Amino acid sequence: MKKHTAVEILEISLLGIVSFDSEVLRNKYKEQFKIAKEIEKEQIIYSHISGMQFIAVDPNHYYNDSEQYFNETYNKKI
Repeated sequence: MKKHTAVEILEISLLGIVSFDSEVLRNKYKEQFKIAKEIEKEQIIYSHISGMQFIAVDPNHYYNDSEQYFNETYNKKI
């Protein structure tokens, strides 16, 4: 089962509250959430990397392993 990030949960909850008067506003809303999701993904990856520094893992694989963790946990690529 896919887990949701905090930004995804916020986006879903705001969809029921925010009304869009135009396509322009809708696109701005989507673009801002896309940016926020990308930032959150990087934060999750770098948090995972920080934790990996304390176990016997090849440092050359930190980023790839952490990105794999993100994709497996949240089941999506941003």
